[in-house]
Amino acid sequence: MIDLYDGCVAEFDDEIGKMLRHLNVSGLAGNTIVVIYSDHGMEFFEHDTWGQGNSAVGDFSSRIPLLIRDPRKHVCGIVDQVVRSIDLAPTLLKLVGANPVTSMDEVSLASCFEQHQHCPQLDAFNETGIWVANIPGLPEKHLRYPDLLELMGVPDRASGTMSIKPEYTMCIMDAKDRMIRRGHWKLTYQPLINGHILQLFDVVADPMCKQNLIDQHADIAATLWQNLRLWIDRMPDTQPNP
Repeated sequence: MIDLYDGCVAEFDDEIGKMLRHLNVSGLAGNTIVVIYSDHGMEFFEHDTWGQGNSAVGDFSSRIPLLIRDPRKHVCGIVDQVVRSIDLAPTLLKLVGANPVTSMDEVSLASCFEQHQHCPQLDAFNETGIWVANIPGLPEKHLRYPDLLELMGVPDRASGTMSIKPEYTMCIMDAKDRMIRRGHWKLTYQPLINGHILQLFDVVADPMCKQNLIDQHADIAATLWQNLRLWIDRMPDTQPNP
């Protein structure tokens, strides 16, 4: 499975090379901003889970590549701090000289091109998607919902459009794992039938997220949990247990 995944990545790299060569040949490379990123990573049973977006405990679904090349800017190298994919839109608007939409909560990362210390220091959030099958590796009493065949409906048979049945919307939202990243700290939240599990990881010292440090750093966990709760509470009718 990993060999197949590596093959897909290699093929993607080859296709990007073709596009960049085309920009050079056509004379467009000097005035074209190139962005390469992904919507998610992939889990290969690092925490006994598989697929994409099935667990927030590991960093494998949420960590993605983000490369931005602006031919007008000097090469600034690698930015090691956490940045967020939602900030990509205002970043591109800033780089092309357009004003961001006032309703955007996101911020521009354009200052990262100048000096890394000017990059905005922001909390990053992540949540799991919809499980298409029974996911291994989840705690025994983790909140769950019916499988995909039960969840899906076809409200418009003429078009064949499929959707989640409305009666399952909130139980899906309640069952999501969620996490917050601040610098090298990561706090994860897993909802249970009664209560929840919180875990704190130092992703620099422990990139596999195997050592829960919540007892050793209860003050950091409490601060992150407060901010994560505020983020969760913004979602309609989704209230984590205290």
